[in-house]
Amino acid sequence: MLSKTFCVISAPLVLLAQLARGVPVAPVAPFKGYSVVDIKWQLPIDPKDTTSKTVTVTGTIQEAIAKMEVTHPGWNETFASTLDFTKKPGTSLSTSAERDHYVCWPNDGTMPAHDYGILTGVAYLRALTTAAPSNNPKSCGRVSCTEDSGIWWCNNNPDHDKVITWGDIADSAEFVVNQCKDKSDMFSRSVKAWDFFKDEWSVAIHGDKC
Repeated sequence: MLSKTFCVISAPLVLLAQLARGVPVAPVAPFKGYSVVDIKWQLPIDPKDTTSKTVTVTGTIQEAIAKMEVTHPGWNETFASTLDFTKKPGTSLSTSAERDHYVCWPNDGTMPAHDYGILTGVAYLRALTTAAPSNNPKSCGRVSCTEDSGIWWCNNNPDHDKVITWGDIADSAEFVVNQCKDKSDMFSRSVKAWDFFKDEWSVAIHGDKC
């Protein structure tokens, strides 16, 4: 389990300069010493058919959808029709994951996310009926990035792969949005947080370059 004493991760000046120039920047894991893995998605050719054949695509869920649209025109519209923005935590594929602790507004050098971008990613994840892939030891994958707001899923175990459900990730992200959203201004939609579970996985949300 990741220590409760967290290291501050400052963004290097060269990274800030690249962002200012609009140069593409490789995603950086939320936690120091973790590697970044590409998320692999098994997406159905027909999102409305639970028995549909699936294909493997990589990236965030938004990048995966864009790839499906190229190879299967109309896929995006069909998938969008399955989204339910009213679905609540616990009504997804979620298992009874046991939370260890969460951290609101970690001092990690990242920008805050926008709650709408995070909750849009949550809706996408809850629409998936396929199992989440495994995540390598001490690795993080960015599962969603929209509105410059990223959802990361990390395996904190140093030795073994981790398999959970998309519902678990969605429930975690929505939980920390509700717990950690900036309440100092009733009009603020800013949030960032870390959420840790006892079976050695975590979710991080923060501002990201999509």
